[in-house]
This record gives sequence, structure tokens and C-alpha cells, in this order.
Amino acid sequence: MGLVRDRAATEKKVATELDDRKNVHILHGDLSSYASLKDAAAETTKLVGDRGVDYLIANGAYQPFLDAFDPIGAL
Repeated sequence: MGLVRDRAATEKKVATELDDRKNVHILHGDLSSYASLKDAAAETTKLVGDRGVDYLIANGAYQPFLDAFDPIGAL
């Protein structure tokens, strides 16, 4: 599962670089849009079913404007 803002561009890149991988699923989501994340979670549930997700790697972050200038220790 890959959560991306630009699904079409990412699907094109995956198709080009990974050819015929049936186990790669690209979902639309934007960390600043709760609705898109909720939709991605629902789509993930449909894809994985009762198996669930074994590992979750979260490499995205949303940093509010007011916190952008604080040192990392203050966050």
C-alpha cells in the first residue's frame, strides 16, 4: 500500500518501474485532508480484509504553521 497525493502519476511510475506487480496498491491521501485519509483507510480495509496490515511505515508528517519555527525538542 502506498499513500500518495498524486495517484495517477505514482501509478504510472510504478507501472513503468515495477512492470506487472499485482501486489502494489496506490491509494490517494493527503495529510491535510481528513476525508482523504478516511477514504484511504476504507479502501485499505477492502484490499486486506481480515488479514489486516502487518507493518505500517509512516514517513509523512503534517507540521502546523505555528510549530514550523520551533526546535524539534519543543514539538
